[in-house]
Amino acid sequence: MLDDSDFLKLGYTHTGGQRDTKENHFPLILSRIPFITLYNTDMKVVCLFSKNGINFLMVNVHLNSEEENREVRAQEFDELMQILLSLPESTSDLSLKSNIEDALQNKNVMLFGDLNMHFPGENSVLEQNGFYDLWLEQHSHFDGLTWDHKNNLMNHYKSFFDTRRLRLDRVCFLSQSRLRWVVST
Repeated sequence: MLDDSDFLKLGYTHTGGQRDTKENHFPLILSRIPFITLYNTDMKVVCLFSKNGINFLMVNVHLNSEEENREVRAQEFDELMQILLSLPESTSDLSLKSNIEDALQNKNVMLFGDLNMHFPGENSVLEQNGFYDLWLEQHSHFDGLTWDHKNNLMNHYKSFFDTRRLRLDRVCFLSQSRLRWVVST
């Protein structure tokens, strides 16, 4: 379906859909800058962008969305970290391996998507792995809600009685210096 889109034919690259998902949706990366998809399964997508000598990994995830499954999300995050660390060994292409290693060594990693962290305390999973939440560098946890029954009427269609107000979606960087660069531009 994505490949048939006239909009995407105008020069976009995308990761495509996941065939093995149990959900009716999946993470996706769409860009005008060409990239190499390194991993695209289990509701996780990892892509390598290389431009002007800079290598950058972009990671889009959809972690378990059930509020009570805090431990499952932590396990999924651990699995994601293992995937990232094993990427250089997943290829026999020496140039690609070098670019992946360069991105990891320079902490050029952006993580985004439905992290579904329902509780402020779940941020410790990010912090323990060196990720900085772009929003929290500038704002309170309780601003910028992405699941908000007061301001997003779509939530009423999903569950009319769900009155929670949460920041489920995140954008994070592995390097605080990269994060500061993004915030300042």
